[in-house]
Amino acid sequence: MKKNIFGVLFAVLLMISGCKGLNETINLKNCEYSFRSITDVTISGKAGSDLNFLDLISIYNASTIPLNFTINVDVKNPNSDAASFYSLLYIIYIDDVRITDGEITDPFYVGGGQSAILPAHISLDIKDLMETGTPTRPVMENLIMNFLDLSDTPSKITIQVKPSFKVLDITFSAPDYVSADFTYGGE
Repeated sequence: MKKNIFGVLFAVLLMISGCKGLNETINLKNCEYSFRSITDVTISGKAGSDLNFLDLISIYNASTIPLNFTINVDVKNPNSDAASFYSLLYIIYIDDVRITDGEITDPFYVGGGQSAILPAHISLDIKDLMETGTPTRPVMENLIMNFLDLSDTPSKITIQVKPSFKVLDITFSAPDYVSADFTYGGE
């Protein structure tokens, strides 16, 4: 009898925690997303603002050109309950061209009526994206010019996200991606 009661209580607790995680993940869809900043930009390990003409020449001739940056997104939760995820799949488009995808594995939480900053750390190889004839080449050229504050044309950044929540050791993903658009540079 005690085993049955324990089993029923365990099942009820599992359902409650699962419903809470699901509700907090669903609440993400109602959140307002706005671009905050792009930070920590490095090209081949050097900060974008520290690059000089000679650095650009040596980088151009390298076999790989690692580009790392963080997109910081303001998340405003208008819900009365929290919004959160356990992990998050993302796809990034720049000027409507798919550039990369990945996963944020750090859990994220924003309380009801609160705001928080969601950082997405991005790593790309510019050399791959700038191959002659690829649709990503002009997009990446303009983005790099925006990183260096040398472009009059802003880059349109679209982030599609698919959050997941965890109950015990089981991870559940949202059925659809949520999309947010931003512009960067061109000023």
